[in-house]
Amino acid sequence: MIVKTLKEIVRQEISALFESAESDFEYVKEARRVYNKIVKNINNINFVSTSEEDFIKDTNGNAHRLYGVKFNLSQLDEKYDLDILLVHELGMTSHHYSKNNNRIVFFILSQTNKEDFNHNLYLAKIRFHSWVEEPTFTHEFIHFLDSKRYSPTYKFSKPAERTDYYNSPEEYNAFTQEIILNINKNKKQFQNITFKEFLKNALKKSNWEFVKKLNDAYKNKLVKRLYKIYTELNYNQTEK
Repeated sequence: MIVKTLKEIVRQEISALFESAESDFEYVKEARRVYNKIVKNINNINFVSTSEEDFIKDTNGNAHRLYGVKFNLSQLDEKYDLDILLVHELGMTSHHYSKNNNRIVFFILSQTNKEDFNHNLYLAKIRFHSWVEEPTFTHEFIHFLDSKRYSPTYKFSKPAERTDYYNSPEEYNAFTQEIILNINKNKKQFQNITFKEFLKNALKKSNWEFVKKLNDAYKNKLVKRLYKIYTELNYNQTEK
C-alpha cells in the first residue's frame, strides 16, 4: 500500500510539472486538429480490416475479437504512430486508449455481419463524426499524448471503483481537458466575467459524475488549474 501510494504521488508530481494554461490549450488544440483532420479526410483514409490480433479481455480473462476496421494515424500525420479502431459494440466496455496495444478503440459499428468489411467500412465512415464526438476523441487522444509525456510513469489499469477511476492522474487530466476543450471552443463566453461565473459555466457542461466523485484534493487541483485558464483568457492578450 505504501509503495502504491508513493507511485501515485510521483505520477501526480510529474504531471503537475506539465500543467499550465499554455500547455493545456496547446494539447487541446492539437487534439482538435487531429480530430478535424480525420473528419475531413475520412473518405480518403486507407482502412484495413481488424485481425485476430485485435482483441480485448473481459474481467474474467476471456478474449473477445474486435471486428471492424482500422487505420494508422501516421497516414494523416507522420509524428503519430497510433492505430484507430472503429469496431462493433461489445456491451462490456467503452471507448478507450490502450498503451500496450498502441491503439484507441471506438465502438461504433452494429447492424451488420461482423466480418463484412465493406459494410463495416461504410458505417465507420458515416458514423465517425456523429458517433465519436469531439470531447470523446479529445479524452482518448489526451490519454495517448499523456502516455508519451509521462512515460514511463504512465501505467493505467482501470480501477474497480468509479471513485478511484476518476481520482487517478490519467483520468483526472483527460476529463479536465474535456472541460478545457469546451472553454477553448467558446472563448468569448468565458471572458470578461468573474472567476465564480467562469467556474460555474465551465463545470456546467462537464461530466457531472467526474466532478461529483472527485476527492477534495483533486477538486482543489481542478479549481486551481481552471483559474490558470481563466487568468490566461482574461488577462493575457495572447491568442489561444
